[in-house]
Amino acid sequence: MAWRVSPQPVRFEEAVAWFRQKVILSEAEFRQLTEEARRRAFTVAGMAQTEVLAALWESLAQALEHGTPYEEWRRSVLPRLEAAWLGESSHRLKIIFQTNILSAYAAGRYQQLSDPDVLRGRPFWMFDAVLDSRTSEGCRGLNGLVLPATHPFWDRNYPPRHYGCRSGVRSLTRADAERRGVADAAPPAVADPGFGSRPRPEEWGYAWAQGVASSAASPRWEAALLGDPPGPADYGRPEALPLSPLPEGFRSLPAIADVGQETFLALLAKDWGGLERISVDPTGAGVILDARVLVEHLQPGSPDRRERFLNLLPDVVEHPSEIWLLPMRNDRGRIAFRKRYLKLYRQDETDAPILLVVEQQKGAAWTALTMIRARERQLNRQRVGFLLWPK
Repeated sequence: MAWRVSPQPVRFEEAVAWFRQKVILSEAEFRQLTEEARRRAFTVAGMAQTEVLAALWESLAQALEHGTPYEEWRRSVLPRLEAAWLGESSHRLKIIFQTNILSAYAAGRYQQLSDPDVLRGRPFWMFDAVLDSRTSEGCRGLNGLVLPATHPFWDRNYPPRHYGCRSGVRSLTRADAERRGVADAAPPAVADPGFGSRPRPEEWGYAWAQGVASSAASPRWEAALLGDPPGPADYGRPEALPLSPLPEGFRSLPAIADVGQETFLALLAKDWGGLERISVDPTGAGVILDARVLVEHLQPGSPDRRERFLNLLPDVVEHPSEIWLLPMRNDRGRIAFRKRYLKLYRQDETDAPILLVVEQQKGAAWTALTMIRARERQLNRQRVGFLLWPK
């Protein structure tokens, strides 16, 4: 009996998730990042138009999801690139495609190989190069090298090791590794700058900024930038944000201390239309505002009683004055991108203005934290990093 088989490409979930966690930045902003933070960013040299850069990123993400071959992808993006990026060569387009797709495949493969259950059964890795006329001498010399998965060699040589690198890693059982021969020592090989590092867990967004918002003042965290973070003057922005009127009909909520947490959440849910609300910011990004998560992060008995203004958060996200993105690094090397939505409200002529800051805490399931400030001079402490909105 003959079987009819039609190919159904399997969606490489780990590779797609890794690529979609990348932050889109201009080339100038990308160059300000530390080497570790650059792994979390997406840019293309010579491309200044943010909307074209975003479209290119989305096209690559779609190619990953659907297994689109290069020529088909090239035909789909070329019309827009020719209009916005004149003079671009086919050779460079292929490098862009290969570098991003192969890096995503390698990162996805790394997540699979480093799963604890996989490592228990297959604790050795073998460098696996594609041997043909296009193989670099460095990768050719490493082909077949077997070392423990925990060996420091992989910290500097996990594929891809250079532009156009097609090498990979195969996992081996202990018996397979011993049969092939485990190396006594690793060769003194180092990948090209910007390549060869093991993907970190947060690069999939599981801990996009975990702990950053709650420990922002801790000396363990600092900007992951080469030099001081940019500020309003670097983007030609005014020294102070404009004062915005409170939304028509707005009434602040009672404090939790006055009515209790259960009643407070019920009142907030009435304003939001539920305990969880999804808002879309001006860049098209979705933000999940979860009332229970927000309340958990509030300090009991906080003198500013900031929870009274939580019903303003959808307005801050959907109609912010500015959105800033600041890459952070802690003393353990963890990279986190902190996203801030800023809006300054005037209650009335006699009261001090209220600054609302909504901070993205996790990338996959967005939550938010707020800070209320009564002094305008504290505002610019929040206006640092890369300005996402308005550009």
